[in-house]
Amino acid sequence: MELFRKVAHEQGSAVIVVTHDHRALDVFDRTYEMEDGRLKSAPSFLA
Repeated sequence: MELFRKVAHEQGSAVIVVTHDHRALDVFDRTYEMEDGRLKSAPSFLA
């Protein structure tokens, strides 16, 4: 996961990762949740 973040920062691009594993959330700059088929910003306790 750290490699994804590093490459995205170096290239000025984004990487989208879909997971149910909350342990991975600390690696990413921004997180979102999906509810009823719509994306929303994740609550502050996850971001």
